[in-house]
Amino acid sequence: MPSGGLTLYAQWVVKYSVTYDLNGGSGATVPTDSVVYAAGQDVTAAAKPVGLAAPSAGKSFAGWNTRSNGKGDDVAPGGTISMPSGGLTLYAKWVKTYTVTYDLNGGSGATVPTDSVVYAAGQDVRAAAAPAGLTAPSADKRFAGWNTRSNGKGDDVAPGGTISMSKGGLTLYAKWTG
Repeated sequence: MPSGGLTLYAQWVVKYSVTYDLNGGSGATVPTDSVVYAAGQDVTAAAKPVGLAAPSAGKSFAGWNTRSNGKGDDVAPGGTISMPSGGLTLYAKWVKTYTVTYDLNGGSGATVPTDSVVYAAGQDVRAAAAPAGLTAPSADKRFAGWNTRSNGKGDDVAPGGTISMSKGGLTLYAKWTG
């Protein structure tokens, strides 16, 4: 204690809240966050709400974004973002999704692989293994993996290897060498 006494002054900090918007999604309860944050404090984003359905077919939840059009700052479920002055709204981010299909490209005797996963453009796709019982289109050919073009002049991907999903979807053709 200094001689003459000591005066202490209260320091007030403005606190802000985070709100969530399903951005057209349905079938789930909007997450809530009861914590109040100071500007600059880390906010942990909510998990994907259970039962959340996309606003339209061909879309998939891709985390949260600070703008409803998805052109703000992205934050993954469980990821952190700094609280700005004025509060924070996190919008569900929806991205177009695509599928991968397989073509035996003249091969026979096997079931064509299927992939029930939907992918965003640029997401890694793991190529199917060689189908059991696959017979080449001719005796002088052997299965050499998958290719993005039926003539084998596209991008090669080994069974179990990865390739990036393209916009519009992806067809992988059996590649035959002789």
